[in-house]
Amino acid sequence: MAGVGQQGEMTEYRKILIKRDLEMGVVMTVFRQKAERLTVQVIMETRQVAWTRTADKTDGVLDLLEIREIRPGRNSKDFERFKDGKDKHGENTCFTIFYGSQFVLSTLSLGGELFHSDLTPRQEACSFILGNTDKPDASAVLLHDFQRFLIYDQKESWANNLNQVRELMTTFIDDTMRRTNDPEFTVSEFLGFLFSKENAVWDEKYSEINNLNMNNPLSHYWINSSHNTYLTGDQLRSESSTEAYVRCLRLGCRCVELDCWEGPGEPIIYHGWTRTTKIKFEDVVKAINEHAFVTSDFPLILSIEEHCPIEQQRQMARIFKEVFGDKLLTEPVEHMAEQLPSPTQLKGKIVLKHKKLNVEGGGFTKDFRKGQKQGDLEIWDPVDQRWNKHYCVISDDKLYYAEEYEQEEEDPKKVKYQDMHCSEPWFHGQMKEGRQMAERRIHEYCTETGRRDGTFLVRQSDTYVTDYTLSFWRGGRVQHCRIRSGSEGGHTYFFLTPNLHFPTVYSLIQHYKDMPLRCQDFELRLTDAVPKPDSHLQEGWFYSNLSRGQAEDYLLRIPRDGAFLIRQREGEPDSFAITFRGDGKVKHCRIQKEGGMFLLGSTTEFESLVELVNYYKKKPLYRKIKLRYPVTPELVQRFITDDKCASLYEIKTYVDPNEIEPAVVRTQRHARLSPQEPLSKLHCSCSEQNWTPQLLNALFLFSVDGYTYKEVRSFIENKLPNKSRTKEFLQYNRKALSRIYPKSQRVESSNYDPYPMWAVGCHMVALNFQTADKCTQLNTALFSLNGRTGYVLQPELMRSDTYDPYQEKKKVKYHIKLKVIAARHLPRPGRSIASPFVEVELCGHTEEKFKTIVYHDNGLNPVWKSPAEPVEFTVYEPELTFLRFVVNEEDMFSDPNFLAQATFPVIGLRSGYRSVPLKNGFSENLELASLLIYISRVQEDLYSSSRQLKSEQAEKSEPFLYDTHNNISRSSLPREFNPLVRDASEKHKYEKHALL
Repeated sequence: MAGVGQQGEMTEYRKILIKRDLEMGVVMTVFRQKAERLTVQVIMETRQVAWTRTADKTDGVLDLLEIREIRPGRNSKDFERFKDGKDKHGENTCFTIFYGSQFVLSTLSLGGELFHSDLTPRQEACSFILGNTDKPDASAVLLHDFQRFLIYDQKESWANNLNQVRELMTTFIDDTMRRTNDPEFTVSEFLGFLFSKENAVWDEKYSEINNLNMNNPLSHYWINSSHNTYLTGDQLRSESSTEAYVRCLRLGCRCVELDCWEGPGEPIIYHGWTRTTKIKFEDVVKAINEHAFVTSDFPLILSIEEHCPIEQQRQMARIFKEVFGDKLLTEPVEHMAEQLPSPTQLKGKIVLKHKKLNVEGGGFTKDFRKGQKQGDLEIWDPVDQRWNKHYCVISDDKLYYAEEYEQEEEDPKKVKYQDMHCSEPWFHGQMKEGRQMAERRIHEYCTETGRRDGTFLVRQSDTYVTDYTLSFWRGGRVQHCRIRSGSEGGHTYFFLTPNLHFPTVYSLIQHYKDMPLRCQDFELRLTDAVPKPDSHLQEGWFYSNLSRGQAEDYLLRIPRDGAFLIRQREGEPDSFAITFRGDGKVKHCRIQKEGGMFLLGSTTEFESLVELVNYYKKKPLYRKIKLRYPVTPELVQRFITDDKCASLYEIKTYVDPNEIEPAVVRTQRHARLSPQEPLSKLHCSCSEQNWTPQLLNALFLFSVDGYTYKEVRSFIENKLPNKSRTKEFLQYNRKALSRIYPKSQRVESSNYDPYPMWAVGCHMVALNFQTADKCTQLNTALFSLNGRTGYVLQPELMRSDTYDPYQEKKKVKYHIKLKVIAARHLPRPGRSIASPFVEVELCGHTEEKFKTIVYHDNGLNPVWKSPAEPVEFTVYEPELTFLRFVVNEEDMFSDPNFLAQATFPVIGLRSGYRSVPLKNGFSENLELASLLIYISRVQEDLYSSSRQLKSEQAEKSEPFLYDTHNNISRSSLPREFNPLVRDASEKHKYEKHALL
């Protein structure tokens, strides 16, 4: 595996030793904020890696299935804190585990002697614990039955060789004693085969490198390309990172972008005129050099966006030469060439793509008409009743602004912690009857619910203003302790015993939840909190008499995601509903009171509505939306008043006096101004710097006349030639290179559909790799071809002068019939059990979709019974058509939440009953997770010949098994997913049976 470098093959004995040591636990140095000696252990039962300080306390865990790379050496930021020489671990004894399911991976950096010479690859480590745990049963599928199944249903030509069929069967038989010359499958083993990668719908021969196809000019290929490669998030505020380059290169990218700007003494990389963080140019070049050819040996193109003065340009040139050395292409491959070199000619080379600049005086030519500006804009917030700053960009006469202004994080030392306890369910504040009320509440709560010793509440002291009282249940009665306060050096502290002080009441309570409270007569830990009775009645967001329609009307008036209220449902005393705004829509969710608990959805319990609200103020309730704006009667009344005043859509701003005319900007959302404030209060403090266009000619100047094959022209996604210019554009793309990049309005790093660009021959269709969406998944699918080299040869027809894409799109090539049958081991959405459904989509010239029904509360092994007939898709351009499977789960709001996906070029799909190995949003494997489908391909001439022929073809596609045992146990499988097998004593008789 690439992540472990070039290692020799380990012996089986060595693997056994490593497995044993990992299971027992190995003391290693874990590099975090400080270097600590901890025990690192593989836990077989949970398939996790854990690092622990003591036997009873786990510091952290990671899921083995989430490991993406194991990188040897001191190659992570964690090691940078320890360059003072105190750390004794050398380069050869350190390694880093990169894990996670997001674009920015988490790291676990370790030093230990165990892996001094033998770094265990992820796949080998996983193989120690992953495997088929199904047990053999009495049912069987015989050798010849399986051969017929492979030939007639799976259309496997190699299955005519019985020895190969026998060899395949033995790999799926658990019991070595049953691996004979006449093997038999149990039902569970047969299912194991059906869901296996060996039976995958994707034909791996299409993933192999075709070296004969790597000798064409570069202009004949689609090239895997990234936009603003250094960013890990949005285009305005996210972090720039060298690891983003590493991630993209390891995902197969062959064209990365470097935005180079003048820095303090050396060039830097960041998204100019934004608040994205800055990284050193030299660090980026070193990271690229180390990982450039890990995934692919074919040329890497660096798209340089350069904004540096002469001196720092010289530094860039020196760094390129020193770091890349012989890898850097500095001379033409062929001086007399009349076309671009091929990927084979440039193998192992790094190519610089750089625009021509006017650098006289260290500046650039200003060849643009109107520049872009950025800055802070104050917009009136009718919810908070104040002017709030938003980060904005003015471009193309429009104002784009972030939804909210993110304040810099405060220094934790400056935060006042004293009031942290106020939002906790165990804090009851000032009680009218004090001690007697506390005893009554605890007694009633514990006797009604059967709560254990340690159930408690905290209240303000009746006698001392700055003190509190802890009341708890023990041995059938209520006891009380005074929480005293003191002050030292201007800081307040709290304590129960004089020798143990705490900075807050909250930290004191947390301590005594973990450690026992010791008195002369007993030891006791605090356990359950006594909830405040009906505390929601005092909250402004609670309505006891509000209909669903009225709640929606209230929320529609508040133009903010995160606005919310909770209401009593009509006629149901123990039923409530939370109504809130999310993604611009009004959502409702039921809250049921059962006993003393409030149940949201089906799994999440809270002791009070106040606790529920406080929890979802910190954690997202719906997608990424938290509860933020309580919809109180006062707020609603304020908006009713504001609606009588005109709202503003167009806003004039202060502008650069050098501009010809003042800019009139439009907001993407409906922005309001305070009715009492004049327009001049809306300030926009923009930088006077201009943003240089990305590359070369604007498209309205595009012409194929006079270009040379050495040119690279870049176009914004929405500035491609119109239909009348397609022929000229295709002609250009056959000779020279083109690069497409996202429009500037995609500030959240969203992506455009790459298909239209690929269809007209564009080579470098640059996408935001950090965004896991349909567009990047289609991109990964295309570049899964040809050995994942990052270069895919365009079809011969597209390279022909006679090619007309619009005529080709009218020709039906074949039809795909498909049925989703079942799934296994789907990822869990947080703590809840998945209710999955599958959406199948044909992507390309046409967009056709099909969706299964929702299978409730089963993500382990759901089986879909309908539809009875396969769904049909029509394929026009096989080379640029993709079949995409998306597994979603329906949440408590009946909205789809992404679980997994798999996307394939249709040219490499196999027929029959096939597994679909599922992947995460970044197209990385999800171990064990897969679908089972039925798929067949019917050529257009055969498909359209006659109804009778199609009927016969459908019959032939029915699966069958011939041999059965009478003692098959069908109870172990769903009725629809039960292969029938015959009695072994009737070997010479067989009957056709349906598999499903």
